[in-house]
Amino acid sequence: MLHGELVGARLPQTQLCEVVEGQLRVLEAARILGRGLVLLVGMPGAFTPICAGRHLPSLLKSADRLRAAGLTEIACIVTSSPFAVDAWAKAADPARKVRFLSDGNLSFSRALGLTTHEADLFMGDCSKRYLLTVRDGAIETVRVEETILNLSCTDPDDLVVD
Repeated sequence: MLHGELVGARLPQTQLCEVVEGQLRVLEAARILGRGLVLLVGMPGAFTPICAGRHLPSLLKSADRLRAAGLTEIACIVTSSPFAVDAWAKAADPARKVRFLSDGNLSFSRALGLTTHEADLFMGDCSKRYLLTVRDGAIETVRVEETILNLSCTDPDDLVVD
């Protein structure tokens, strides 16, 4: 699926995962992210330099403003293991301004056509760096970086919520 074709598409019926009190909780993506106005920010890996040093800090800085503008959920979807994602969430966002979800199996990213193979970075298959806005399960905004090393169009700092 081409990125432009995602506008208007429904969220895929795939699974994501989060760790709650040390236990894995498998979640249906379309069900948990398909109500209200939702921001989904895809990051290729927990603790990676651009994700941890630039992308996530920008998301956390923007979270209060975006919620005040009407977002009902802000989720960071990371293609790392649920345990790595949970450790990253605890370290980077102890206030839990953002919901951290693992797409460790890449099912969500693959269903949206948002995967890349990063052999040169020793990351293998992972998600592209992306930003989606979703209203009641339908994708409204799609921003995808040219490479996972870029952070220009997916920076939530310049996102205006309608």
